[in-house]
Amino acid sequence: MVQILLMEDDAVMSALVEEWLASAGFEVTSFADAPVPSFPSPSLVHAILFSTVNLRGPGALRLDSLCQKYPGVPVVVLSGQQPHSLVSGSGNVGALGVTAVLAKPFTKSELLAAVAAALDHGG
Repeated sequence: MVQILLMEDDAVMSALVEEWLASAGFEVTSFADAPVPSFPSPSLVHAILFSTVNLRGPGALRLDSLCQKYPGVPVVVLSGQQPHSLVSGSGNVGALGVTAVLAKPFTKSELLAAVAAALDHGG
């Protein structure tokens, strides 16, 4: 089963994203407020969904730590303050070291498409 780490501090958003991913057959492990979560076997993590307000300052440091702890694992950033124009495949997204930035609010189909693209990118 595909294992996804979800880092979302908002409990309502976390529950919604978990529900959507589980309904699509993914196994989800959620972390809130963890600087960099520890997963028993990092090699079993297939993708990371990382929610942040801003990709600068603390958000950037947390993202960098995640990428170091889980090298090669595709990361999809979920953010309410990043523009919808910052899309997968753009130079800006690649410069961030992530697979995609998904602007909130997003739909279930947008989330699942971003996860599918991340898994294709990582695999």
